[in-house]
Amino acid sequence: MTAPVVGSSGGVYALVSAHLANVVMNWSGMKCQFKLFRMAMALVCSKLGIFFFSSMFSSDVLLVFTRVVRLLCS
Repeated sequence: MTAPVVGSSGGVYALVSAHLANVVMNWSGMKCQFKLFRMAMALVCSKLGIFFFSSMFSSDVLLVFTRVVRLLCS
C-alpha cells in the first residue's frame, strides 16, 4: 500500500505525543515537570485553537489573523 506524503504533521503529532507520554510516565523523576507538561499542552491547545478558529470563520478572516500574528511575532 502506498500513500502520498503531505507535510510533516503526523511526525510532529507523534513527537508531541511521545513527549507527553514521557512526562506522564516519568513524572516523579523529572526536574521541570510542570514546565515540560505546559509546553506539550501549549502545543496541543494552540493546534486545537487554530483548527476550531479556521473551521468557524472563513479563510479571509484566517488570512487577516495570520498576518496580524506574523506582525506581532516579528
